[in-house]
Amino acid sequence: MFGRPQTVICLTSVTLAAILAACSSSPTATTTTASMSQGQADTAAAALTTEADNLSDGATSTGGTNIAAAFAIVPASPMARTMSNPPLLCSPTRSPNPPTNSDADAVPDSVKWDFTGCLINHPFATESLGGAIIFEDPTPTVTDHAVTRIFDNFFIQTRRIIRGDTIMDEWNGPQSWTRDSNHTQFTENAFTLVHTFPNGNTASHVRTWSSTFIADTAGSIQDDAPLPSGTRNITGTSQWTWRNTTWDFSVTTNPPLHRQDACTTVPLFDSGTMTVVATRPSETTTITITFTGCGTYTVSRS
Repeated sequence: MFGRPQTVICLTSVTLAAILAACSSSPTATTTTASMSQGQADTAAAALTTEADNLSDGATSTGGTNIAAAFAIVPASPMARTMSNPPLLCSPTRSPNPPTNSDADAVPDSVKWDFTGCLINHPFATESLGGAIIFEDPTPTVTDHAVTRIFDNFFIQTRRIIRGDTIMDEWNGPQSWTRDSNHTQFTENAFTLVHTFPNGNTASHVRTWSSTFIADTAGSIQDDAPLPSGTRNITGTSQWTWRNTTWDFSVTTNPPLHRQDACTTVPLFDSGTMTVVATRPSETTTITITFTGCGTYTVSRS
C-alpha cells in the first residue's frame, strides 16, 4: 500500500509520506462497515497507485553489483529528478563476498545485502534503513536474466523534520522476474508491506500479483538500470487491512498502464486504468483509477 522497493525501493518513503499525509492516520472504517466510503476508496487508490508504480523499482536489478547502483537507491522520485541524489550513508554488507555465480550471468546464485545502520539524508527528512534483501538465481545453471528478490524484514523509517514525527514501512516476502531487453514478467506471492503511522497505528497489504511490462522501444531494457517507458499490465489479488478492517482486493488493468520515464511527478503513469474490486463478507465496492497524465489520476467508486 504504502511504499516503494529506484531507492531500493525509493520504496520512496518521502514520496509515500506525502501521500499518507493527505490521508487520515486515524481511519474512520469500523468492523461493521462492509462497503468502502469515498474517503476509504481514495486512500486505497493512493496506496495501490504507489505500489503499481513501485513495481518498476529494481525490476532490472541483478543483486551482484554495487547495491546503490543496482537499485538506483533514489532515482524514480521527483526529488531525485530535480536535485542531486542523496547518498546512501553506509556500505551495505554483502555475504558471501564474493558470491558464487555458477552460470556466469549477471545474477549470483545467492547473495544477501544487509542494510543495518544505513541512512539517507533528504532536505526535509532522514531515512534509516535496516533488514536485508536477498537475491537468488532461480536458474543457477542457465545463463539468463531470471532473479528472485526476497525482502527479509527490510524497513525504511522516515523522520520528517518539519512535522517532527516518524513513519515506517517494512517489507517481507519474495518477488521474481524473468526478462529480456524487450519485456519483463513479474510475480510475487504473499508479499507483505506494513506501514506504521506517526501515532503507532499500522496498516498492511498482502499481495499476490503478476505483471508484464513491455518497453516502448525494443531492446531498451538493461541490467541494473531504470526501466524505460513502456506499458504495464497487472492482475492479482490481495488483502488490505486498516486497523481492524480487512478488504479482499482483485486488481486488473485495462487499458494497460503506460509508464512514462520522462515524468517528473510520481506516479510515472500518463495513461491507463486500474480497476480494483474490494469485497467484504456482505458488500462489494469497485474502484476505478484512471491515469490522466504524469502524477495525476481520477478515482471513481461504484
